Amino acid sequence: ETYSSKSQQTAEVLMNHDIDIILGANIDGDTEEALKPFLGDRHKTDPDRISRPDLLIRVGADPHPIWAPVDVKSHGAWTENKSHSLERMNLDMTPVDEPTVVGRFHKEDALQLAHYAVHLMNLGLGFTDARAGIIGKDGEFIHWAHLDQVLLGRGKAAPSAILVYYENFKKAQDLALQSIAKNKDHSIKVDSIARITPGDYGCMRCEFKKVCYKEIESFDNNNGHVTLLANVTPTFQDSHIPNIDSIADLRIATNLPAQAEAAKIRARVWQTGVPELLDKSEPLEIPEFDIEIDIDLENSQAALFESFEEALPGKDQVYLYGYGILDRTQSKDWQGAEFHSIINFEDTVEAEIEVLSTMWKVLNDEVVKAKAAGKSIGIFHYSKHEQGWFRKFARRHAAVPGVPSVPEVDQFMATFFVDLLEYSKLVALPATGYGIKKLAPLAGFSWQVDDPGGAESLLKYREAINEDLTPEERAANQEWLRSYNIDDVKATFAVREYLRNLHFS
Repeated sequence: ETYSSKSQQTAEVLMNHDIDIILGANIDGDTEEALKPFLGDRHKTDPDRISRPDLLIRVGADPHPIWAPVDVKSHGAWTENKSHSLERMNLDMTPVDEPTVVGRFHKEDALQLAHYAVHLMNLGLGFTDARAGIIGKDGEFIHWAHLDQVLLGRGKAAPSAILVYYENFKKAQDLALQSIAKNKDHSIKVDSIARITPGDYGCMRCEFKKVCYKEIESFDNNNGHVTLLANVTPTFQDSHIPNIDSIADLRIATNLPAQAEAAKIRARVWQTGVPELLDKSEPLEIPEFDIEIDIDLENSQAALFESFEEALPGKDQVYLYGYGILDRTQSKDWQGAEFHSIINFEDTVEAEIEVLSTMWKVLNDEVVKAKAAGKSIGIFHYSKHEQGWFRKFARRHAAVPGVPSVPEVDQFMATFFVDLLEYSKLVALPATGYGIKKLAPLAGFSWQVDDPGGAESLLKYREAINEDLTPEERAANQEWLRSYNIDDVKATFAVREYLRNLHFS
């Protein structure tokens, strides 16, 4: 299906009074053109915007249908904020027992919804109060807010999400016009500096990130821009080092606020390449065990909602769990570890239960075996992802025989799990962040698959379960995922060895 045909379909359903919900709308110039016969004198255009909201929900008719955008997120729909409240209703639009909750949309979510809401308003298809909603990871409710009343900041004088969106959009328009002009006349100066921006709508999802990254690295005669440094986001820079853009300048800066001292250490490490403790009173002491197990899982659907901005079947489920076991009483060389994969690509609840139950049993059996042999044992993972999924496993499948309770899971993890990320963060390293993909090159480790990363794994997963492909094609994608996941496990071993071998003056 082409975007053009989807645009025509979107126009037709936007004008249909019998439709209450639209999935995967595509609102662009073709849509606007297709709306002309329906709207006549009421027809409006917005040549500066294209919108592809996850959902559109009909909220009125004046005289044609009026729509509000709703996005589906894999994180919570809101954060606590006493100065704001959100309306809440069931997914079928029926009332709930608690129709109001105290909280506010995340800033990035509010600004994304503001784009859709403004586009609808400009076409005469949305209310001027910019009503918008979010379905969060609970998947039970739609949370609603009026974006002209969502304040992004503290105090009553803080700007609304709509105002911040308009200001940011105007800046982006001006920058685009300057860049177009510079392409024709290179003497024109473009008033911008590329900065690494995290978040759902930051660099990770931008197709031009490689172009910008080169500019960021070459900034100030190849000294680099400060946002190359771990934890130095544009927001951090604006708040604590607003007048410093170069890593070289940050390294020699004086009279910095306390919040920026760690960034200064990172600037020095970036230039020297020599890791340093961020706080010498807190040494790097990674626990050591006779038996060390590293684990890493792959999960499916929720991130696809984020990456493709479209409704997909099924819930977010674990389909693969990789692990490695090293008996350090025999050899401390992690490359001699035994590596295994637990896999089920059936994309069903039963498949997830099989993968997680098997992994849970493996870990418990290894603990029993180690204790029987009088050996200590530790289970390493990177970030809290694995912990969160085992808790979800216990809650989601509590009625299934053999599934542990949440207290059992918490007790086991508190006793045996070690989050390597928390130890990595004690050290300033010559890397742009603390993700395992950032640190593995420091340990001399690389993945066997091409272009390893979460986004690519999501694409591969789609192909791995696609019944329209041949068995051989699905098998190739499944093998890519298995290899990618095992290398994630190996990377944790490699980074731990690297960190253990660091020496600080």
